[in-house]
Amino acid sequence: MLAKFVLSFLLIIIIFGAALYIEYYYAHQVRNAEEEIIEMNNFQEQLLNLEIDHLVWMTSLYEMMVGGEAPTLGDHTECNLGQWYYNISPEEYFREPYEAMEEPHRHLHSHGQEVVALFTGGEEEEARRVFNEEIKPDLNLVRENLGEMISLTEAEIDEMKV
Repeated sequence: MLAKFVLSFLLIIIIFGAALYIEYYYAHQVRNAEEEIIEMNNFQEQLLNLEIDHLVWMTSLYEMMVGGEAPTLGDHTECNLGQWYYNISPEEYFREPYEAMEEPHRHLHSHGQEVVALFTGGEEEEARRVFNEEIKPDLNLVRENLGEMISLTEAEIDEMKV
């Protein structure tokens, strides 16, 4: 009788221990997934900020053309997007829009410098033409690629939640 009681008690302890281990394991998995989701949400926020930076950049050119100061523009590696772009290795899930963004981003900055040079050199109409025909489409491509990376990241987050 005592042996059955001890054996039953040991069996309960083993089951309880196994349940604790399983709970710990899955809680750890959930915590890791939550941390990864938070990191991905922060990444999306960073991409949105990079988009805003370039809208502000374009606004500085527009302001110059309506009577404001000529902005000092760096090249495509000096802005926040360029600093980010050339200092990461992209995840596979957003590699395509990441790589597609490099050329329009480079053109965006070179055309921006061209607009400033043209405008400050007195060629205001040509500066406006380059602004409208080159900068706006380049900026739209950069924004589309950033938006696609945000959407792809959201899809990754959704997959993790399942």
